[in-house]
Formats: sequence, structure tokens, C-alpha cells
Amino acid sequence: MRYYVETSLESFEAWSGGKDTLDVLIEKGDCDSVEDLIEEVSDQSGEGWTETEINDFLWFERDMIAEHLGYGSWDEYENGSDEDEDDEEDEDCIL
Repeated sequence: MRYYVETSLESFEAWSGGKDTLDVLIEKGDCDSVEDLIEEVSDQSGEGWTETEINDFLWFERDMIAEHLGYGSWDEYENGSDEDEDDEEDEDCIL
């Protein structure tokens, strides 16, 4: 039996590390963009995702998520640092 549910990522009931990732995405307002990424990856396989696959993606593909959002790594995304800010800081230090 297959059971399909269409819901927003923000409403997904993640657990463990997936929940930690999702909490940050919700806080930063980036769930819609990550939903697009999940749909792109899903379209390549032609099949839907299980809850476990979604949770594992959130948990173990944090760097891919961050790169999709324009950051070099999950740490940069989570801590609010990106290349543009680093460039601006470098420009401010020029004497």
C-alpha cells in the first residue's frame, strides 16, 4: 500500500538531526526554497520520498541545502555568514 501526503516542509514532523535542520530553516524562512530543492532531486528519481528519506535528507545533506541557499557550508548558513558579508568585511578593512 502506498500513502501519499502533500504538505509543506514547514509542517513536516522531522526528528533528531532532521528536526534540528528544519528548525533552522523555519527560523530563517527558507523552507520554500528547500522544498524546491527536494522536488528537483525527487524529479530525478521519478518517485516520491518516504518520511525517513526526507528526514535523512534534512539531516545528512545540510551542506547541499546550504549551497542551494547560496552558502558555502551549513555552518556558514546557520551562523549567518556568507561570501558577500565576508567580501564587505574585507572592503571595510582596506586602508
